[in-house]
Amino acid sequence: MKASIMLPKYKSITAGLIIWMTVRWPYSLLSDWKLRSDGYIRMHKERLISILAGIVLWVSFGLYTSWNYERTQRPWQNEVNRQDIYDWEKDNYSHEEIVEFRKESIEQLIETVRTNEADGIPTYVILDRDTITNRDVEQLRHLDMLNIRDVVFQGDFEPELHEWVIIKLVKSADNRR
Repeated sequence: MKASIMLPKYKSITAGLIIWMTVRWPYSLLSDWKLRSDGYIRMHKERLISILAGIVLWVSFGLYTSWNYERTQRPWQNEVNRQDIYDWEKDNYSHEEIVEFRKESIEQLIETVRTNEADGIPTYVILDRDTITNRDVEQLRHLDMLNIRDVVFQGDFEPELHEWVIIKLVKSADNRR
């Protein structure tokens, strides 16, 4: 037996109908605006409540989806960033283009460190298993860019905000061109 509410003029509305109105609130906004003038005061109030509940439902769903996407995509993006494409780069780009890519990556690294310092976000720069202090990142401009295998930017926002930048160097056997 369904629970129903008795309305003026012997109209009744079920709980299922209220839930249905909540889910389809955009349609409800565009129709049935004469309920109050027709004497359906309680139905009019329930309609307004269902419209507000629908707005809350859809906004909550959108916020959850956005939050969940960021939470799940960050580890995947870090995994993509860690992929080594050095051999592919050697086959498809000239020395000059690789040097230019590495210079751009080093400049981006320096800019990231400076921006994070200004924002109070700890940043860790790792050069071939050694951590570099943030004030020494300017010295990276003096590296031989052909000796840099890759510059990997990654971040993990839990438990605290921080960034990791890993600079992989070319082993002497890999530097043959």
